[in-house]
Amino acid sequence: MKHSLIVIMAFLCFNCYAQKEEGLVKKDGAYQIESIVSDSSYKKETLFKNSKIYFVDAYKSANDVIQYSDKEEGKIIGKGFFKVENVKDAFLGWYQVYWDVYYSTEIICKDGKYKYRMYGISITQTGKGNSTYIPNANLSMDEIYSEIKKNSKLGKLYAKLNADMISQFSANSDMIKLYLGKRESKKDDF
Repeated sequence: MKHSLIVIMAFLCFNCYAQKEEGLVKKDGAYQIESIVSDSSYKKETLFKNSKIYFVDAYKSANDVIQYSDKEEGKIIGKGFFKVENVKDAFLGWYQVYWDVYYSTEIICKDGKYKYRMYGISITQTGKGNSTYIPNANLSMDEIYSEIKKNSKLGKLYAKLNADMISQFSANSDMIKLYLGKRESKKDDF
Protein backbone atom coordinates (compact mmCIF):
# COMPACT_ATOMS: atom_id res chain seq x y z
CA MET A 1 0.00 0.00 0.00
CA LYS A 2 2.83 2.40 0.91
CA HIS A 3 4.64 1.59 -2.32
CA SER A 4 1.51 2.23 -4.38
CA LEU A 5 1.04 5.60 -2.71
CA ILE A 6 4.68 6.54 -3.37
CA VAL A 7 4.37 5.56 -7.04
CA ILE A 8 1.16 7.57 -7.42
CA MET A 9 2.70 10.63 -5.73
CA ALA A 10 5.82 10.39 -7.91
CA PHE A 11 3.65 10.18 -11.04
CA LEU A 12 1.62 13.22 -9.99
CA CYS A 13 4.75 15.24 -9.25
CA PHE A 14 6.27 14.27 -12.60
CA ASN A 15 3.06 15.13 -14.41
CA CYS A 16 2.88 18.59 -12.79
CA TYR A 17 6.51 19.30 -13.71
CA ALA A 18 5.98 18.29 -17.33
CA GLN A 19 2.97 20.57 -17.69
CA LYS A 20 4.82 23.53 -16.22
CA GLU A 21 7.78 22.97 -18.55
CA GLU A 22 5.63 22.99 -21.70
CA GLY A 23 3.40 25.97 -20.89
CA LEU A 24 3.86 29.62 -21.68
CA VAL A 25 5.94 31.48 -19.12
CA LYS A 26 6.09 35.25 -18.79
CA LYS A 27 9.73 36.35 -18.85
CA ASP A 28 10.89 39.95 -19.17
CA GLY A 29 7.29 41.04 -19.84
CA ALA A 30 6.69 38.62 -22.73
CA TYR A 31 5.30 35.10 -22.95
CA GLN A 32 7.51 32.32 -24.26
CA ILE A 33 8.37 28.64 -24.07
CA GLU A 34 11.96 27.83 -23.23
CA SER A 35 13.85 24.65 -22.44
CA ILE A 36 17.47 23.57 -22.02
CA VAL A 37 18.37 19.98 -22.85
CA SER A 38 21.71 18.56 -21.70
CA ASP A 39 23.55 15.41 -22.71
CA SER A 40 27.33 15.10 -22.56
CA SER A 41 27.37 13.18 -25.86
CA TYR A 42 25.89 16.10 -27.83
CA LYS A 43 28.27 17.83 -30.22
CA LYS A 44 27.64 21.41 -31.29
CA GLU A 45 28.12 20.71 -35.00
CA THR A 46 25.65 17.80 -35.01
CA LEU A 47 23.09 19.78 -33.01
CA PHE A 48 23.36 22.73 -35.40
CA LYS A 49 23.01 20.48 -38.45
CA ASN A 50 19.98 18.77 -36.89
CA SER A 51 18.40 22.14 -36.06
CA LYS A 52 18.70 23.14 -39.73
CA ILE A 53 17.08 19.85 -40.73
CA TYR A 54 14.28 20.56 -38.21
CA PHE A 55 13.52 23.89 -39.93
CA VAL A 56 13.60 22.22 -43.38
CA ASP A 57 11.19 19.46 -42.34
CA ALA A 58 8.90 21.49 -40.05
CA TYR A 59 8.21 24.35 -42.46
CA LYS A 60 7.29 24.51 -46.14
CA SER A 61 10.21 26.72 -47.07
CA ALA A 62 13.16 26.83 -44.69
CA ASN A 63 14.75 29.64 -46.71
CA ASP A 64 11.72 31.85 -46.07
CA VAL A 65 11.49 30.86 -42.39
CA ILE A 66 15.12 31.10 -41.24
CA GLN A 67 15.90 34.71 -40.31
CA TYR A 68 19.34 34.16 -38.76
CA SER A 69 21.85 31.32 -38.92
CA ASP A 70 25.41 31.34 -37.56
CA LYS A 71 27.25 28.02 -37.44
CA GLU A 72 30.16 29.38 -35.36
CA GLU A 73 27.77 30.80 -32.77
CA GLY A 74 25.58 27.68 -33.00
CA LYS A 75 22.47 29.82 -33.26
CA ILE A 76 19.52 29.67 -35.62
CA ILE A 77 16.31 31.72 -35.52
CA GLY A 78 13.22 31.20 -37.63
CA LYS A 79 9.74 32.66 -37.86
CA GLY A 80 6.74 30.36 -37.63
CA PHE A 81 2.99 30.45 -38.05
CA PHE A 82 0.05 28.19 -37.31
CA LYS A 83 -3.71 28.55 -37.08
CA VAL A 84 -6.06 27.37 -34.33
CA GLU A 85 -9.81 27.48 -34.71
CA ASN A 86 -13.05 26.88 -32.88
CA VAL A 87 -16.22 26.36 -34.83
CA LYS A 88 -19.48 25.82 -32.98
CA ASP A 89 -22.88 25.16 -34.46
CA ALA A 90 -25.78 25.23 -32.01
CA PHE A 91 -29.54 25.07 -32.36
CA LEU A 92 -30.03 28.84 -32.19
CA GLY A 93 -26.59 30.12 -33.07
CA TRP A 94 -23.17 29.53 -34.50
CA TYR A 95 -19.73 31.08 -34.59
CA GLN A 96 -16.33 30.59 -36.13
CA VAL A 97 -13.17 31.91 -34.51
CA TYR A 98 -9.66 31.68 -35.90
CA TRP A 99 -6.36 32.64 -34.31
CA ASP A 100 -3.39 33.21 -36.59
CA VAL A 101 -0.42 32.62 -34.28
CA TYR A 102 2.92 34.12 -35.33
CA TYR A 103 6.11 33.43 -33.34
CA SER A 104 9.87 33.02 -33.54
CA THR A 105 11.88 29.91 -32.69
CA GLU A 106 15.47 30.23 -31.52
CA ILE A 107 17.80 27.26 -31.11
CA ILE A 108 21.25 27.71 -29.56
CA CYS A 109 23.65 24.77 -29.75
CA LYS A 110 26.73 24.10 -27.62
CA ASP A 111 28.76 21.00 -26.89
CA GLY A 112 26.79 18.96 -24.37
CA LYS A 113 23.52 20.96 -24.54
CA TYR A 114 21.09 23.03 -26.53
CA LYS A 115 18.44 25.59 -25.70
CA TYR A 116 15.32 26.35 -27.63
CA ARG A 117 12.68 28.97 -27.11
CA MET A 118 9.53 30.06 -28.87
CA TYR A 119 8.87 33.74 -28.30
CA GLY A 120 7.50 36.92 -29.87
CA ILE A 121 4.02 35.41 -29.90
CA SER A 122 1.52 37.52 -31.82
CA ILE A 123 -2.12 36.53 -32.29
CA THR A 124 -4.55 37.90 -34.87
CA GLN A 125 -8.15 36.88 -34.26
CA THR A 126 -10.86 36.74 -36.89
CA GLY A 127 -14.35 35.48 -36.38
CA LYS A 128 -18.00 35.70 -37.11
CA GLY A 129 -21.22 34.39 -35.72
CA ASN A 130 -24.82 35.11 -34.91
CA SER A 131 -24.89 34.08 -31.26
CA THR A 132 -21.66 35.46 -29.81
CA TYR A 133 -19.78 38.68 -30.49
CA ILE A 134 -16.34 37.79 -31.84
CA PRO A 135 -14.12 40.84 -32.20
CA ASN A 136 -11.56 40.89 -35.03
CA ALA A 137 -8.45 41.98 -33.19
CA ASN A 138 -4.77 41.61 -32.45
CA LEU A 139 -4.66 39.93 -29.04
CA SER A 140 -1.99 39.90 -26.36
CA MET A 141 -1.57 36.95 -24.03
CA ASP A 142 -2.43 39.24 -21.11
CA GLU A 143 -5.77 40.08 -22.77
CA ILE A 144 -6.46 36.40 -23.40
CA TYR A 145 -5.68 35.34 -19.83
CA SER A 146 -7.72 38.25 -18.44
CA GLU A 147 -10.75 37.16 -20.45
CA ILE A 148 -10.28 33.52 -19.43
CA LYS A 149 -10.32 34.53 -15.75
CA LYS A 150 -13.70 36.26 -16.24
CA ASN A 151 -15.16 32.86 -17.22
CA SER A 152 -17.47 34.60 -19.72
CA LYS A 153 -18.62 33.03 -23.01
CA LEU A 154 -15.69 34.71 -24.71
CA GLY A 155 -13.38 33.58 -21.87
CA LYS A 156 -14.45 29.95 -22.30
CA LEU A 157 -13.86 30.25 -26.02
CA TYR A 158 -10.40 31.74 -25.40
CA ALA A 159 -9.61 28.93 -22.95
CA LYS A 160 -10.30 26.36 -25.67
CA LEU A 161 -8.29 28.24 -28.30
CA ASN A 162 -5.45 28.81 -25.82
CA ALA A 163 -5.34 25.08 -24.98
CA ASP A 164 -5.14 24.27 -28.69
CA MET A 165 -2.37 26.83 -29.14
CA ILE A 166 -0.36 25.42 -26.20
CA SER A 167 -0.86 21.95 -27.66
CA GLN A 168 0.64 23.10 -30.97
CA PHE A 169 3.61 24.70 -29.20
CA SER A 170 4.07 21.46 -27.26
CA ALA A 171 4.08 19.48 -30.51
CA ASN A 172 6.72 21.87 -31.89
CA SER A 173 8.81 21.38 -28.73
CA ASP A 174 8.55 17.60 -29.09
CA MET A 175 9.63 17.84 -32.73
CA ILE A 176 12.67 19.97 -31.82
CA LYS A 177 13.67 17.44 -29.15
CA LEU A 178 13.21 14.59 -31.62
CA TYR A 179 15.37 16.20 -34.31
CA LEU A 180 18.10 17.48 -32.01
CA GLY A 181 18.22 14.17 -30.13
CA LYS A 182 19.21 12.30 -33.29
CA ARG A 183 22.72 10.92 -33.24
CA GLU A 184 25.08 10.83 -36.17
CA SER A 185 25.46 7.36 -37.61
CA LYS A 186 28.68 5.57 -36.63
CA LYS A 187 28.45 3.32 -39.68
CA ASP A 188 29.69 4.34 -43.04
CA ASP A 189 27.29 2.09 -44.95
CA PHE A 190 25.84 4.66 -47.33
